[in-house]
Amino acid sequence: MIGFVALLLIGIAIGTRILTPDPVGGLAATGGVQQVRVNGGAVYVGVVTKSGDGYIRIGNPATIRQGPAADGASPGPGLVVEALTIEPYDIAGDLVVPIDSIEWAASVRPGSGLETAYRQATGAAPAPSASP
Repeated sequence: MIGFVALLLIGIAIGTRILTPDPVGGLAATGGVQQVRVNGGAVYVGVVTKSGDGYIRIGNPATIRQGPAADGASPGPGLVVEALTIEPYDIAGDLVVPIDSIEWAASVRPGSGLETAYRQATGAAPAPSASP
């Protein structure tokens, strides 16, 4: 009887995994850039892939924080995107995050200011030229 119950529970667990959509896999399948907010408020930007059970991998990671507006003339704070592969972070490779520490994750709209800032911070796009 115990063997039957154990087999039944294993079957339910496998069936649930097969039938339940994988939100991380779905997010990663969209391609492009995603942003992930973790417990504590840190927000990361990069290319999300699943990394085994319970983890995601953020490729070419960057962090987002509030800072002065990019043009210096706009009132209020702007967003600052910093690659994690440069000082003071010096991360060599991907960032691995436990799924249970994620508050939310979303794809970044292609062509948005955030995507442009991310690509500039990571060297995938040229930095804006200074105005004369």
